[in-house]
Amino acid sequence: MLISEKNDRLIISHAAEIESDSGLTEEEPTDRFFLKMILSILLIAVLIFFVVPLTAIPRQIQPQEIPTLDELREDGFLGFEAYSVSGSPTEKLLYYKSTTFPEIKTIASYVASRSCPEPDTLCYAKALYYFTRDNIQYISDPHKTEYIESPHETLKAGSADCDGFAVLLASMYNNIGLRSRYVIIKNHIFIQVRIPDAPRRYIGNDGYIPLDPTCSWCRFGELSPSNLGDWAYLG
Repeated sequence: MLISEKNDRLIISHAAEIESDSGLTEEEPTDRFFLKMILSILLIAVLIFFVVPLTAIPRQIQPQEIPTLDELREDGFLGFEAYSVSGSPTEKLLYYKSTTFPEIKTIASYVASRSCPEPDTLCYAKALYYFTRDNIQYISDPHKTEYIESPHETLKAGSADCDGFAVLLASMYNNIGLRSRYVIIKNHIFIQVRIPDAPRRYIGNDGYIPLDPTCSWCRFGELSPSNLGDWAYLG
């Protein structure tokens, strides 16, 4: 009788241990399941990264080693005469932007091709923008005088007011086949350039990229808050 009771207690104790162990084995598969899910997701991410060719991701070519105005001067690019034409400010703006000047075409082509390691329209546009922004010094016109500098005058002098900046950049764009237009606001002028296949972050609702090379801290496609407001277009 004593042996039987002892055996019963042993059996009950053993059963309790089995129940306790079975509780652990129910949790372990759940933990393993989540661990396997995490590992599977990481594996898929790694496979996508290595399997998807990098060429499928649009790559932007950035301008490098943009020539300076001093380098152009030393290399003989500025040997032309600095001339201007007569007419109203509007007539001058349109004439300088739309006319093909061999000297300006040579300079624009040189700056664009030297700055961009591969043929790329957006890279060319960036190179010419940064060339103008970083090499031309802003100097205002005489008091109560509105003088529209030709692109030749701006390059020769290395300085201009906002009109000269806008004319030079628009003229260089025109001479490498890029369409642009002037944006006129109160007491200021800048330009827009049209590059249809440029990334959406650059292009406005009208398909143009705004550019103000007088803004020394503005990157390509950026404008100073002071340029916000009502815009009038020319060209």
